[in-house]
Amino acid sequence: MTQKGIIAAGHPSTVEAAETILQAGGNAFDAVLAAQFAACVVEPVFTSLGGGGFLLAHTDTDDNFSTTSLPKRLFFVAIMR
Repeated sequence: MTQKGIIAAGHPSTVEAAETILQAGGNAFDAVLAAQFAACVVEPVFTSLGGGGFLLAHTDTDDNFSTTSLPKRLFFVAIMR
């Protein structure tokens, strides 16, 4: 596992959340989730848990990229359960 990386975000608290997860041994996916949750609090105008999006992911086990669409409905259903 690499010990170098960059965290880019629009608010220092968002960066701090991702950094904390990485320093505790989490991976990039864990850090992204922490950053997203923090951004919902400190940058609510720019992001929320109710929005959709896309995820492009690459693991260190192969050379393939995975893409996933995150529809708005998915989050709404998860919240309503």
